[in-house]
Amino acid sequence: MAAGDRCVSASRLNAAGWVLGALDPEDAARFTRHLRACRRCQLTVTELEPTGRLLVMNSPAVRIPAQLKAATITRVRQAAGRQ
Repeated sequence: MAAGDRCVSASRLNAAGWVLGALDPEDAARFTRHLRACRRCQLTVTELEPTGRLLVMNSPAVRIPAQLKAATITRVRQAAGRQ
């Protein structure tokens, strides 16, 4: 898979999470650095931003308990083989 292909498949998902503010801080920082140099992802973010704003504005404010978030992330990492 070429570098550009990885960008299209993986970073497009990160672009959606980034627009919605749903990436964890490490992934958000990584994508922000990537975004500075990747025109394709810049265009993707531009396409997603209007819908993302609507979703965020019309979604109820839900606060996830810290222990639930931490436990979920731990289980996902364990399932992925990263501990």
